[in-house]
Amino acid sequence: NIGNTDNGDYMFFTGVNFGSGTVKSLNFRIASAATFTGYADIRIDSATGTIIGTVAFGSTGGWQNWVTRKVPVTAVSGVKNVYITFRGDSPSIGNVNWFQFSTNDLSVNAFTQIEAESYSSMLNLQNEACSDTGGGIDVSWTDTGDYMVFNNVNFNSAAAKSLQFRIASAATFTGNAEIRLGSTTGTLIATVPFGNTGGWQTWITRKVPVSAVTGIQNVYVVFTGGNGIGNINWLQFSTEDLSPSLFSKIEAETYSSTSGLATEATSDTGGGLNVGSSDAGDYMVFNSVNFGTGTAKSLSFRIASAATFTGYADVRLDSPTGTLIASVPFGNTGGWQT
Repeated sequence: NIGNTDNGDYMFFTGVNFGSGTVKSLNFRIASAATFTGYADIRIDSATGTIIGTVAFGSTGGWQNWVTRKVPVTAVSGVKNVYITFRGDSPSIGNVNWFQFSTNDLSVNAFTQIEAESYSSMLNLQNEACSDTGGGIDVSWTDTGDYMVFNNVNFNSAAAKSLQFRIASAATFTGNAEIRLGSTTGTLIATVPFGNTGGWQTWITRKVPVSAVTGIQNVYVVFTGGNGIGNINWLQFSTEDLSPSLFSKIEAETYSSTSGLATEATSDTGGGLNVGSSDAGDYMVFNSVNFGTGTAKSLSFRIASAATFTGYADVRLDSPTGTLIASVPFGNTGGWQT
């Protein structure tokens, strides 16, 4: 086997024939007793060439305890020189016995329903029986700092623009699930607010916009905002553009993020949820509202209140202290659901 692999070392294989480009994955036979996780980047034509796949090492239980890592690779065709470059701490990332490319597709389609319990790894979460349509399992016990990871999510070349997230919660506060790429602190592409849906098994689908993302990604779902945030059944990305039109009705509970507010069941026409527990300094944000050519002249705002004073909702652009474009007075409407 090959050993003594340190950061910056590499080996290369000339004239590897990929044929017409149907390669989708790589089997990589490794052993390691390292106390850290090093990597082997699979590159084309040079030690700094295009990366088509990355193999994570980490301890396998010993320098001769062998496991086969399976990773997706970017499609490549023709005859290529394949470089395997090692990176990580020293000494010795791990040993390599053999590798083999394959046509097996290991990626997860981002645009199909991904069951929450199918995570690749997680921290401090639990699975439980789910009473949502279709039954099965949901993921629960979500507290600040907990997370789950879905490896090899394939967005292809179709840019995802939105995310559906199936949740249930009886929390008395609004926590969030941050959707990040590559790590728990990686690029933030979306934030899913929870809030009370009516119960730990009362399910609704949140739809939120996401920053355009393509290719194969490891998707992290990181929880913030408190302990006992909510349960998750499934998630699914979409190419649907959720940028709200200024002339369409925007449901209050579809905010992109919030501070200090909570959702609750509403008795207004059509049912569903409303946003409540609004105090001075609280706010909610609706990202990417499309005002078109700037013809908006008024705002309809559906409210209910039993307050004994008149409070206001200031409508501002781009920040809680941004340009003020409207101010909505509340006052007592006859009740919290009137």
